[in-house]
Amino acid sequence: MKYNRVPRGLWLVIIWFLGLLAATPAAQGQFWVLVNGVLNYTGPATASSFFAPVLGIGGTSATAATVEYVTTKTVTGLADAVATTVFTITVPNASHAAVLKVKAIGSLGAGGAVGAYEASMAGDFTIGVTRVVNVAAVSAATSLSATASVTSAGAATCTLARSLAAWSGATNDVNTQAIQMTVTRGSGTSTNHVVQLHITVLNANANGVTVS
Repeated sequence: MKYNRVPRGLWLVIIWFLGLLAATPAAQGQFWVLVNGVLNYTGPATASSFFAPVLGIGGTSATAATVEYVTTKTVTGLADAVATTVFTITVPNASHAAVLKVKAIGSLGAGGAVGAYEASMAGDFTIGVTRVVNVAAVSAATSLSATASVTSAGAATCTLARSLAAWSGATNDVNTQAIQMTVTRGSGTSTNHVVQLHITVLNANANGVTVS
């Protein structure tokens, strides 16, 4: 069988292009690197590193106006049917507004009929926050929606709920509020429940609402 050789000029173009990728970080991107003429994926190896707080759309800083940023968290050891703080909203003493989109999945801990993660429930909700300088911050949250419940054979059911604690802080100071989640077993003795959360924050003004 006869094979056509790649023209020498084309090889030069290919080598030039690969060299450009190696020399230009913006071309490589965050997750790729050129090694011996081959692009190799070198991105984060774990979910926790990938889902560290990252910038989203609209700017170069999470504290800038109209910049959307994302962070995630895993909270363990939740007692059954007890509202537990999973995030804290912080609002400076200035005029601010923000929308927070929260996705969550709660799972039963060990001790039940089957074992840890025998049942889970997922859902999402939205929180609106607003404040005027020297006036207390206010917020409201939608009901948990787009829910999905999954239960292993022979397991207890799992129910997930959300709540907002009362605001803390004087009217002339920083205000904070706890976002709380509750995981409740349908039967049995499972405890030490787990919640994973993904939260997106979009601020109207710079140096605005943060979550931690």
